[in-house]
Amino acid sequence: MPQEKPTTILRPDKGSQHITSTHSHNTHTQHKVTTIRIRDKIKYLYCKKQKLNTLIYKMHLTLVDTRDNLRPYIYHKIEEKIQREIRSSHQTLDKKLNQLTQAQKPPPTTSSTPEW
Repeated sequence: MPQEKPTTILRPDKGSQHITSTHSHNTHTQHKVTTIRIRDKIKYLYCKKQKLNTLIYKMHLTLVDTRDNLRPYIYHKIEEKIQREIRSSHQTLDKKLNQLTQAQKPPPTTSSTPEW
């Protein structure tokens, strides 16, 4: 019987194993090794996801803490901006009102004779 080249399978816990693929038990072993490798990869990715979620959660808590410290400053800045906008709109309205009142006033008369 000609000797087949063994298939090398890498296993994280046992190193590499050489399995020839002619017998049914070898095929079963190859299938199991593939299944175990996929399962281990899923576990690894799940743990990695959990660590990232924990990191995001901690960052969120840190941001909430800093936001609470900055809240008065933010309110002050918002209030300043609103006051500036209101002042600007009031000045524009005052200017328009002054122009309208001056347009409605009768022009001053410059007669030489007094009106009595």
